[in-house]
Amino acid sequence: MMGLEQFLTLFGNITVSKLVIIGFSFFFCYKLYKQVIKFLENKKELAIKKYEDEKEKDEKLNTVLEEVNKYPQYREQSRQIQKELKDEINGLKVAQEKIVESQNQVYITLNDLQKELKDRDKNKLQDRLLQNYRYYTDTEKNPSQSWTQMEAQAFWALFKDYENAGGNGYMHTVVQPAMRLLRVIDKE
Repeated sequence: MMGLEQFLTLFGNITVSKLVIIGFSFFFCYKLYKQVIKFLENKKELAIKKYEDEKEKDEKLNTVLEEVNKYPQYREQSRQIQKELKDEINGLKVAQEKIVESQNQVYITLNDLQKELKDRDKNKLQDRLLQNYRYYTDTEKNPSQSWTQMEAQAFWALFKDYENAGGNGYMHTVVQPAMRLLRVIDKE
């Protein structure tokens, strides 16, 4: 029994209290080991996250640098687009000026036409008034030098239209006074 004697010599002085202390020591070491492992795993995760963040940051920085390198190309495109827009705006401006000019010409033409029509109406009215003047003031055609109420109203309405059309001159100095001298008679 040699092994038992050696065992007792080696471990014979160990008491239960010493075993409990050794057990607690192993338990403490085990718990400490678990805490260290957990701490290292957290550190590892933080390091991985930091690495990924740095990598993402680097990728974004590279993207920005690529875009910055393309800036002259973008600037040239922008200048070309600005030139095209400027040319189109100038084209629209020229077209608008032509439209305004043609509208002014149409307006002038319409004004000329309106003036011509007004002059034509005035001349027609003057001719009708002169016909009436010649008829009613002629002693051979109208020996009584008179006219009816209706004829007088029609003449003076024409005379007023003639004045509104801008007529004046001879009609006011000769025709109007002569026509006022005619007697108005009522026909039954």
